Order: sequence, then C-alpha cells, then structure tokens
Amino acid sequence: MFFLSGSSALIYEIMWNRKLGLIFGSTVYAVTTILTVFFTGLALGAWLIGRAMDRGRNPLFTYAILEILIGVFGICSPFVFLGIEGIYSLIYPFIDTGLFSLTLVRFILSYIGLLLPTTLMGATLPVLVKLVTSSDEKVAFDAGRLYAINTLGAALGTILGTMLLIPLAGVNESLYLAGIINIGIGISAFAIFRSNNAAPAELPVITGYRHTPSQKYVLSLFCIAGLISMVYQVAWIRLLIQVTGNTVYTFGLMLSVFIIGLGLGSEIATRLLSRIRSAILALTLVELAASLYSLLAVRYYDQLPVLFTYLSMGLKSFSGFFIIKIIINVIVLFIPTLMFGAAFPLVTAVYAQKASKSGGDVGSVYALNTVGGVFGSFIGGFIFLPLLGTQTTITVMGLAGLAIAVMLSLMLPGRIQKTAVVVFCGITAVTSLILFRPWDAKLMDSAPYVRLYDDVKSLMAAKNDLPLMYYKEGVNVNVSVIGYIDPTTISINGKPMASTSITDVANQYLLGHLPMLLHPDPRESVVIGLGAGMTFSALARHGHQSDAIEISPEVVGGARLFKKYNRDVLDNPNAHLIFDDGRNYLKTTRKKYDVITEDPLDPFFMGSGYLYDLEHFQNARRALKPGGIMCQYLPLYQVGVEEARIIIKTFHAVFPHVSAWFAFNDMILIGSEEPLVIDVENLKRRISEPGIAQDLKEIGIDNIYDFLANYMFDENKIPDIGKGLPINTDNYPIIEFLTPRTLVRRTEKENVSYFLEKREFNLPKMLKFTSSESSREFEPVLAKYFSARTHLIRSHLKHLNRDKDFFAELKTAADLIYPYPMASYYFADVNYKIGSSMLKGIYYKQGLTYLEKSLSYRPDNPTTLNSYAMGLMRDGRKGEALTYLEKSLNINSRQTLPRIYLADDLVSKKELLKAKDLIQGCVDLDPDNYLCLLNLAELEMMTEKDKKTALDLINRALKVKPDYYPALRFKEQFLSG
Repeated sequence: MFFLSGSSALIYEIMWNRKLGLIFGSTVYAVTTILTVFFTGLALGAWLIGRAMDRGRNPLFTYAILEILIGVFGICSPFVFLGIEGIYSLIYPFIDTGLFSLTLVRFILSYIGLLLPTTLMGATLPVLVKLVTSSDEKVAFDAGRLYAINTLGAALGTILGTMLLIPLAGVNESLYLAGIINIGIGISAFAIFRSNNAAPAELPVITGYRHTPSQKYVLSLFCIAGLISMVYQVAWIRLLIQVTGNTVYTFGLMLSVFIIGLGLGSEIATRLLSRIRSAILALTLVELAASLYSLLAVRYYDQLPVLFTYLSMGLKSFSGFFIIKIIINVIVLFIPTLMFGAAFPLVTAVYAQKASKSGGDVGSVYALNTVGGVFGSFIGGFIFLPLLGTQTTITVMGLAGLAIAVMLSLMLPGRIQKTAVVVFCGITAVTSLILFRPWDAKLMDSAPYVRLYDDVKSLMAAKNDLPLMYYKEGVNVNVSVIGYIDPTTISINGKPMASTSITDVANQYLLGHLPMLLHPDPRESVVIGLGAGMTFSALARHGHQSDAIEISPEVVGGARLFKKYNRDVLDNPNAHLIFDDGRNYLKTTRKKYDVITEDPLDPFFMGSGYLYDLEHFQNARRALKPGGIMCQYLPLYQVGVEEARIIIKTFHAVFPHVSAWFAFNDMILIGSEEPLVIDVENLKRRISEPGIAQDLKEIGIDNIYDFLANYMFDENKIPDIGKGLPINTDNYPIIEFLTPRTLVRRTEKENVSYFLEKREFNLPKMLKFTSSESSREFEPVLAKYFSARTHLIRSHLKHLNRDKDFFAELKTAADLIYPYPMASYYFADVNYKIGSSMLKGIYYKQGLTYLEKSLSYRPDNPTTLNSYAMGLMRDGRKGEALTYLEKSLNINSRQTLPRIYLADDLVSKKELLKAKDLIQGCVDLDPDNYLCLLNLAELEMMTEKDKKTALDLINRALKVKPDYYPALRFKEQFLSG
C-alpha cells in the first residue's frame, strides 16, 4: 500500500505543478514558489503529525484517514485550482507586478491549494513507522524499508505521470486515478483495522527523553546534506537537458533515475544495518563516496555529447534514443543518488532509537532533510547556477560533501579514523581542484538530442568550425551564439533557434511583417519570444509601439549580437521588452493589441506545448482588439504531420477565420474573428515604405504579388486537415508528448509534401480593390506569382529529398516570372550552404565555385561576399579578397568582419589612421567584440601611444574572452614594457 501511496504522491506533484504553472506562469520564480510550498507541506506533516503519533494516537486508523483525505482532495483538486485561477485572475490587475508582490500572492494561493494535502502526505511515513515498529532495535530498519518502498513507488508514479497517464487520459483524469488509489489504500487499511481483533500494542511512553547533542548535530548535518543533494539535482538537470533534451520524457527520466537511486540506496543500507557497527562511520563513507564520484566524474561530463552521438549512430527509433538517454542519466545520477538514499536509514539509526518516540523522531529526520532540499532548490536555481555555472556548482557541492564527511568524522571514536577521513578528504579536494578542467562549451552546446550530427566526426568538425561568441547560463535556460566576428546562430539549451540563413531570416521577418501588413492599421503589437530579435524588429519597423515578451533575460545578450538583422530593435524607443511567461502575460494583461505574433520555443520543449494549445489561443483572442490578428509560428521541420494538423485544428477551434502562409521550413497561421479583408491599395502603399521594403527585399520579396504568393490555404481546408484528430488542451496536452518522438528525424519533407497538396488559389476572395479594372489587372499577375511560388516550394521539397531535378522546378519558377528574386535567392542560398561548408575542408576550391554560383544569383549578399573573400584568402588571392570585402562593407556598413581585414591591409600600407577609423567603427558597432578591441589597442599604441586607453581596451577584451591566449600574451608583453 505504501508503494502505491508513493506512486500517487508523485502523480499529484506532477499534475499540481502543471496546474499551478498554468495559473502563475512557468518562470523559475513561479515554479520555485510552487515547489517550496509543496515540500514545506511534506516537512510540516512529517514533523507535526509524527510527534502527535507519539502521544498515543492509533496509527492504523490515522493512516487510513490520511490516505482517504489525500484521495478526496486529489479528486477535488481540479475544482480547487479552478477557484485559485479565478481568484488570481480577479486580483492580478490590482496588485503590483513587481517580483516581491507576485511571489507573495503566489505563495499565499499555493498554500491555499497545496498545504493541506502535502501536510497529509508528509505525515504518512512517520505514522506507518509508528504502526509497524515494535522495538527500539527496529526503528531505523522499519523506517528505512518504508522510505525505500515509498520512494520506489514514487519512481513508478514519476514514470506514469510524466510519460503515460497524460497522453492516455489527461491531467484531470490522472488526478482522479491517483485519488482513487489513495481512497482504495485507506479503505484497505480500514478493512485490516476492523479484521484485527487485537488492539495495536501500546509501547511505554518515555518521559523526559532528550536527544543528545551528538544526535542533534547529525540531524543538522543531514539537513545540510539535503540542501546539497537538491543543488546537485538542479545542476544535474541543467547538465542533462543540454545532452538529452528538455522534453517531458527526458525530464521524467531524470527524475525517475534520481528517485530510483534514492530508493535502492535506502533499501541496500537498511538491509546492511544489522551488520553495520557504526552508523556514523557508514554515514561518513556514504558522503565520501557521493562526493568522490561527483568530483572525479564532473571533469568528463562535456564528453557526454560525444558518447550520446557515438551510441546513436545509425539509430532511427524513439525507443533506441530513449535507451541511450537512460544510459546517460545512469552515468551521471545513479551512484551519487544511491549514496543519498543510503543516508536516510543511517541518520535514522543515529537519531531515532526509541520505538515510543519513533513517530516524532522519524518525522524530524524526514522533515529536516526536506527543509534542506527546499533551500537547496532555491539556492541552486537562483544563486549557484547563474553565478557559478553548472560545472562549478557541481564541483562546489562535491567539496561541500567532503566538508560534511569531515564534520561527521569528528564524532568517530578513534583518532586514526578521524585522521584518515580528514586526510582522504583533503587529498580528494586538492586533486579535484588540480584536475579541474573547464568544460568545452561548444561540445556542451552541441545538442546531440536533435540529431544535428550523424557521427562523432561531424560533431567534432562542427565544434571546431565557428567559435562561441556568447554563452550564458541562466535560471531558465542556457543561451549561446556562434559566429566568426558576426553571429550566425543563436541557440537555447543547444537547440538552434534562429540563424542568419535566408530561410530563417525569411521566417522571422514574415512572422512580424505578415500580420502587420494584413492588418489595415496596426497601432499596437506584441511578440511572444525574443530569439534573435528579428521578428520584434519587423513589428517595430511599422512605426508604432511594439512589445516583446521574453521569459529568459539571458536571451537579450545574444539578441544584441544580431544588430545587423534586428536593426538595433532593443534600443528602438517604440520597442518595449517585458520579462514574463508569454502565456501568463496574455492571460493576465489588461492591454489590448492589434497584432499578436508568436515565435516561441519549438513545442517539443517541456512546457512550450502550452503555447500551442486551446486555452492559450483563447487568452490571445481576449487580448486582441476588435479586428485584431493573431499570428502563430508552426515549425514544419520539428513536428510530424499529425502534430502540425492538431495545432492547426486547435488554432481554428478558437479563430473562425484562419489562413496558412508558407515560409520555407515553417508555416505561419493567421487567425481572426472576422473574415480577412486585404485592401490592395493600402497594402501596396505600406509594403513600399523604406524600412519594410528593405526587410522584404532581403528575403527575396520585392512586390505585393510575391508577398501574397506566400499564401497556402484558408479555413475551408481545415476540417479535412483536422479530421479524426484531438484538440491540444491544458487537460490533454498531446502535442507536448507527440513532438519529442519526432526528434529522431527531420520532418519538413513530409510536412511540405502534405501541405503543398492543400495549397489552393482562393486568395482573390480576400482582396479588396478600388475598382473592377484594378481587380482584372491584378489577379492574373497574382496567379502567375502564385504558380511560380508553387514551383519554388516543389523545388525546395525536391532539394530536401536530394532530388537532382530540383533545379528544373526552380528554372520553371524563374521562367514564369523574370526577374524572380525569390528563386534567385533560394538557389543562391543552396549554393552558399554547399560552398561555405566545403571551404572548411580540403575541397575549398570547389567551395569557391559554389560561392561564385551563389553570387551570380545574388551578387549583393554580404554574407556570401564575406565567405567568398575568406576562401580567396585561403587560396592566396588576398587582393581579390579585399575587393570583395570592400564591396560587402559598402552594401552593409554595419559589419565587423570586413573592417578587421581591410584595416589589417591598411596597417601593412602604413595608413594607420584610416585603419584606426575602421576598427573604431567596429568597436562602436559591437563594443564586446574582443578581436576589434585588441586591434584597436594595438593601433592605439601605434598612433597615439596612449597606454592607459590601450590597457583598458585589452582588459575589456579579456573580460569578454578571459582565456583568449593572444590577449593574455598581449597584456603580458604590454605590462613588461
């Protein structure tokens, strides 16, 4: 029964966290608030009710009542959370939105929802110990066995709650099932109680019993050990997310392995209790073993992506990848958690030695360890990870574990034992610090779980390709940017989220410009998700107030590097950045928008599926002004056809009028309450405004016809698309469970193929003309562009299928319309990708040929010009390379790479002041570019000889790149004169 009780408890925790997360948002502050309240209740129940059991309460009757009350609350909890949601929505507009006020309100409401049931749950362990323990000698044994059984049951509940129950039944139904389990346990306990004619044996009540200072000392250390274990858990989760992915399955797997380790450790230690002469010595060795393993293993954790890639070579099944993830989790978690679990019965053996006091004593052991865990979760997430990073946090916790072992050893009877422990801990600490090697950030950020690399060789090649320009570990995510002088890709937890390729830029610009241009007169707009800032900049281009909602402040530093593409939007007076959970913001804001557009994380990310569900779309609809437009991103490359169809069906369930628009690897959904009417003359005027025209030209759109040719289909196709499929809801978040299964493959081919068949030319019914003559002139030209775009999409599909005939489709599109920038841009992009990748290897001469082809189709692309120049440099053709770099800089003066090479050439010609002007411009554009800072320092010494300014520039470079050897060497030479 206690095994099943542990299962239901974890089901509750998982479901209640989901419920409250949807009410309060998924910010780390809101989640930590919920967890703090949850574990506070467990500790309070163990401590209070455990003590009450020592005053003669009937333990079996009490246990039965506890289980029944837990079950009743579990069944009623969906309605309780509905009430909490109503209260929160009611009072939210009247409270200060500062962190303190919001956290206080969330604490109060979480306590209302969780304190009673969690207190009851926390009481079950000491109550059952009191029930089964018949002698002083059995207290620790019985407590350890019950803890182990309950914990292993919790592991089963974790697996059920995170992987099976929700996709099979739903969140509320999972709560009902857990409630039925608890009530069944309670009824069974009643049956046992009634069938037992003999009253439970009453143990003599001991008066005046006090714990010794040594026992209290051990208990206090166990509290600190609980803190350490939870800081470990926070760091391990961040580590494993980088390697195995942040999906609902991998999170459930991490939690399950952690809990199984605790349960097995407790079971093993309990079985060995009778053979253990000194529980203090055993506890010391347990702490030593956990710390020793962590300190030795942490050095090699950056090789886990390599191991993952090696083991996954050739695998194509979700189950195969899941087995690999189990292996990775076991390597990191199993040994330390086994030790953590073993500590519970050992501490109980020290502290709880009287059967008559077993309820209170076991409750105190459990409560103090849980309280330590609460503080550990808070400190790990808010202090250690942001300040120290994952690797250093694990190392510091390993050292803290050694300190616990030393403090425990002070209680050992023999001097030899004490000295041995202290010496061993000292040697281990010193050795770990000597062996400390910073992780390879590029490897840690390689995201092997999304199959970017087919084998280890390609992984290592990518690692040695572009350097890491920005890397920041935050409380929610890790953010990185790669590129050489100018950025190319921004990633979240290793998963590329935005890049400077034409396909990505087209998607990001269109997510902003498409809804803004389809709306007749947008005044206020908002985007959910900042990313590289390109969608935000597209909104702000229209000259009115625009907001961006971003949950992770660490993204901002990465977005600032993409100034060339996001037009310095973060410094635009019309652009306002708001840090909040996007779903929670739309749910609680009183502000109304003309346009809401979404560029969130892909739906496979744990929690992101809620940004693709019915209730979120309803929140967005309520936040729209009359006539407003909702724009939804749909990543065709990362979801299967079935998931894409479910999202479209769910979107249409809220917005009666829907149109779908194509953006290469992605689809964009436009939703509105009223039928979409496009005023052609108004659209022509607005699309020709300089800033908007520039953005669209950069993605190959130079007129209104090609802009409208992105159209795919409208709501008339959706009943067929969504036929027989469920709707994605809060209670049945099926998307979050289906999308991780597609990570083993790229899905854009099947999606593009499926939705291309749904494409139809019924766009003219949405168009509004000033005269019938305008309509007759406009529609034939639009039809030609629509047909050309269809051929372009087919070409894209054939290219994805590695069909050499893709060029024929592209030529057909170009023959229909001449000149056709979209076809030229696409073909230029294909050749650029091939050419730039070949430049890195021995076939760089063939790479130059492909880049020449790319430039023949798009001669004004600065990125291609720069790559071609680098290839010419490698080929020894420096003069030609400089010509192309100069051309690139003339096209876009907001670049840094051409400036560095052109300045270097000017230095060789002794034109130092001109070179300094170029590099100063580089620093003005990117104040954190360490190469530009170092070059400017050198030129400062060559011209003005201002040592103070030069040293300041060197120090700024080292602040950005502390381990950059040329900067360190430069500073050493500088200081030595």
